[in-house]
Amino acid sequence: MKAYFLAPQKDFTRFHNFYRAAIGALSEAKVDFTDEWICGYEREDGDDSVVVESAKYYQESMKDIARSDIVVFDATVSSMSVGHQMTYSLYLQKPTLLLVNGKVKPANDLFVAGSQSPFLTIKTYETEADIKAIVKDFVKKNDETLATRLNLALNESQSRYIAWASFANKKTKTKVVQDAIDNAMYSDDQYREWMQNKV
Repeated sequence: MKAYFLAPQKDFTRFHNFYRAAIGALSEAKVDFTDEWICGYEREDGDDSVVVESAKYYQESMKDIARSDIVVFDATVSSMSVGHQMTYSLYLQKPTLLLVNGKVKPANDLFVAGSQSPFLTIKTYETEADIKAIVKDFVKKNDETLATRLNLALNESQSRYIAWASFANKKTKTKVVQDAIDNAMYSDDQYREWMQNKV
């Protein structure tokens, strides 16, 4: 299972222990990261000297979300970047976990709390232990869901194509595979003849 984790840079020093707790829980669950910048990030709170190549970062982030099986955000600190990437994650129908520190803001105060998306899970935490329990439960739930599906063994080029097609066509990876099977099925004369005889 591949996961994408994102939290804002703002107020990093204040909340970084919670972010690391989420990453730790994902790691303990044997999840592979498509991206997480927290563990290698060091800065003084309020330091705006970090320069990011926005165009490059944007494209890489969208690709990482597209090739992830689950996506986890911490929205305790308001961030347009987190909001935009979360919207994109839900658009791709990725199981998305949104974490909020209940001591800072109620989850109901979030705009996205009004979402009816079945792919969105919003959870409130107060301690690092809370985060670990929430994240592990989220991973287990979605790992069990994935386990009931067809397990395909793909080579590197096939996997890369599915990830690209998912991003380029704004489809889930499952939808890319389903469409490919449908196209093959509908164009296979032998299969159609077999189905007609079966009926």
